[in-house]
Amino acid sequence: MMKRIHKKLLVALVVSVLLAVVVHYRLATRPRHAEHDPDLVSTRYPDYDGVVVPRNIAPLNFQIFDDYPSRAHLVVVSGAKGRPIVRRGKKIQLPERAWRRLVDANVGGALIFTLYLRRDGKWVQGDAACVTISHDTIDEWAHYRLIEPSYEYGNVISLNSRQLSSFREYSFVSNESFGQKPCLNCHSFQDRDAERFLFHFRDVDNPLNSGTILYNEGAVAKLPLKTPDGLPCVYPAWRPTGPFVVFSVNQTRQMFHTLDPAKVEVFDLESHLALYNVETGKLAQFTFDPDTFDTFPSWSPDGAWLYYSSATLALKGGTPQEREKDALGRVDEFRYNLMRAPFDEKTGSFGAPELVVDAASYNRSAVHPRISPDGRFLVYTECASGAFPIWHNESDLVQLELATGKSEKLAALNSEYAETYHSWDSSGRWLIFTSRRPDGVYTRLWLAHFDENGVAYKPFPIPQRDPTRDMTLLKSYNVPELTRTPIRADGRTLVKRAKGR
Repeated sequence: MMKRIHKKLLVALVVSVLLAVVVHYRLATRPRHAEHDPDLVSTRYPDYDGVVVPRNIAPLNFQIFDDYPSRAHLVVVSGAKGRPIVRRGKKIQLPERAWRRLVDANVGGALIFTLYLRRDGKWVQGDAACVTISHDTIDEWAHYRLIEPSYEYGNVISLNSRQLSSFREYSFVSNESFGQKPCLNCHSFQDRDAERFLFHFRDVDNPLNSGTILYNEGAVAKLPLKTPDGLPCVYPAWRPTGPFVVFSVNQTRQMFHTLDPAKVEVFDLESHLALYNVETGKLAQFTFDPDTFDTFPSWSPDGAWLYYSSATLALKGGTPQEREKDALGRVDEFRYNLMRAPFDEKTGSFGAPELVVDAASYNRSAVHPRISPDGRFLVYTECASGAFPIWHNESDLVQLELATGKSEKLAALNSEYAETYHSWDSSGRWLIFTSRRPDGVYTRLWLAHFDENGVAYKPFPIPQRDPTRDMTLLKSYNVPELTRTPIRADGRTLVKRAKGR
């Protein structure tokens, strides 16, 4: 009996030692005497070489694409301090704990991702990627809409949250729970705090059921926000402080191209701005010129100014049908400028608007203004025309320095495809945006670092546990927003309120 016990203990001890050796090998060894081959270059996705990442980012997993057998690959992630991480194969998935220790040990420094290849019985060192670890952290939570890049109603749409320091992701509300699968529209948070947010939903089968869901520190309410003429309040912007939310009031249409590679154009027959007071429930429309199209509001960090996009176009005809017919033939004439209007918190009213960017003067359109938390920089999207640049491959992000009026395209961030729907984090050191690179079809989430002088660095897609996920996910990310806190709202309660229960 004692011999059996001793034998079992011995086996357990041997297994433990072997496991320790394997773990040590995987985490702390690298090929010795490997020759460097400058021609050994492998394609990786994502490409992290040269990026600056926040110190609290999740592991930078990636996939290697080349013709070599997967067992011949070995990747070593190392820094000036800490134990290196070693992984074999083409799908490189880094252990979270080891990654966190290595990153924490090299804040302000760099991590080197070195590729080795087993060839003719010897290890050969290939190209290396260098990643800088910033002292700056990023807001923990990204919130976005997942939607098929199609033009039909009834598809599955969800509003999701993702923790950027890990791979935790969940849907806090999905249109599948509504029954009729309404369109879940843009969401907005007050001062990047998930304790106060709202989103709009549009029920195509039952328009009277459409509305805005408000989550206010645990309380959930349905707001049937519409102007006296019946137009819904759609795109929201919380003022950083106080009970005020500005909505754009839109009557939106689509048209489809037969030859243009852009495929679709989205435009408004009407779009104006309205101010809503969360405490009093009062809605007041404050722009309503039928020949002026105001949309996409955004507040300055101090709440003193409201920025928005505005186009002037006199559509012919008195009926909606006549206006729509005229607009269909003139969609490329919708060119938006950036405006701003001062806000008086005591009276809850706006002053005379001012021109900020006259994009129409050089036949362009400027939309989605977003001001950095320090109030120094404004980033907007510039495209050929219209207010929906996601359908325009020429759409680029532009940065305006508000004090000097100097503007320039953010060459480090832009690609040959559309870059849109951007948002700052609380520190102003990180910008999240959507891009249709690399395939031109699906929008994905990208992050970019900005230094104290407003200089932008090479962007990178948000890390995924499986680095091939974005390539296989048949969904587009849409309207990303960053918050410091997670959403605690119960999805079932949100749906109940939406159904009027």
